[in-house]
Amino acid sequence: MISAFFSFITRAIILNPMAIIGIVIGAYCMHTYTLEALKILAMSPYIWGGLFAIALLYACLFQHVYYLNSKQIDWWATIKSSFTHLITIVIAIVLTCIIIFAYNYAFADKLDAYLRYKKSN
Repeated sequence: MISAFFSFITRAIILNPMAIIGIVIGAYCMHTYTLEALKILAMSPYIWGGLFAIALLYACLFQHVYYLNSKQIDWWATIKSSFTHLITIVIAIVLTCIIIFAYNYAFADKLDAYLRYKKSN
């Protein structure tokens, strides 16, 4: 059971370049921007276009989809698979942001300092 969990983590997260890109982007955003800025970034079409461009580039360069029993590339299926890569990036970004947010507020130091500041004013 535990070995299956570790093999899932190794196979699905560590060896998946789209998940690694999402983790890096999520960590960078959480350490650089505030929550309000992240909401604005999430609504920006340029961000979504950039993420889709990364997913499409990865799908076209490395993850070709071939026709059945053939050596020809099915370009339409390859482009459609880029949406799966986009979803992988977005899920990795969101989960990374949630984990970092939970870690930052799990120890109540910031909350305690905030409440003391509010009480003194």
